[in-house]
Amino acid sequence: MVEYLFRERFKLMLTKLNMNPNEFAKKLGYDRGEKVYNLIKGKFKSSFEMLEKIANNFVQINLQWLITGKGEMFIQEGSFMVNEPISLYNKGESPPCNLCHEKDGHIRSIENTVEVKKMALEAQQQTIQLLKDKIDELTKPGEQKRKAG
Repeated sequence: MVEYLFRERFKLMLTKLNMNPNEFAKKLGYDRGEKVYNLIKGKFKSSFEMLEKIANNFVQINLQWLITGKGEMFIQEGSFMVNEPISLYNKGESPPCNLCHEKDGHIRSIENTVEVKKMALEAQQQTIQLLKDKIDELTKPGEQKRKAG
């Protein structure tokens, strides 16, 4: 069910970006759109690699929304921008240059990557806990005696 909802959000994202799967795949650096088509069809699950490529190439996409459905699809302009002191502009100095905007894009991209890595880490921690619980269950002395007897 979770993967189905992810695929639906992914398709919606492509629609809002006005891109077909092949165009999107090429923007991510893939030669063909096969990975994207297979993801949409449910033949392929999204990988960390693909999410990282989305974060690096589509900084306006909110990966938390794409992965979990929480929040808005697009990151609001300026939501991660560094606040510059207003006094800078009051002294007659010019506003920040294009490099500042480029810097902000990189910052958003890095923040998205950090979020994806945090989510991946949380998923791995949950898997580790499930495996520990299973090991504990299988190694309980009372459980083994009952199964043997």
